[in-house]
Amino acid sequence: RKAYSLVAERIRAEKLKAEKLSLERFRTDSLAAARLKENERLKKDEVYFKVQILSSVKPKGDFEVTIAGVKYMAIQYYYLKEYRYVIAAFRSVDPARELQNKARSSGWPQAFVAAFRNGERSLDKELFK
Repeated sequence: RKAYSLVAERIRAEKLKAEKLSLERFRTDSLAAARLKENERLKKDEVYFKVQILSSVKPKGDFEVTIAGVKYMAIQYYYLKEYRYVIAAFRSVDPARELQNKARSSGWPQAFVAAFRNGERSLDKELFK
């Protein structure tokens, strides 16, 4: 009876683990699909400004942050051998700078505005004028 109980508990634990993995895969696939859709939208010959809040040598994956009471999804991208995390996309630099200031006062002191052209990071300073 005790052995049966242990086996049943182990089966329940394995099922729970499988469900969690399935949910995580679904979440990852959903985020990847959303990221692809967003990248396709941004790949036109347009410039977007995003607020970068963090960079890391180790990947953290996408995560949610709250800035000034608003929730944002921090999206991971890889650039110059580091993982970087950006929130929001703006067609002009001024609203991005506003969000940068809010991010800094909400616990992300390293936040800055990064420019993207055709979905890729650009260091062209002319874009900020």
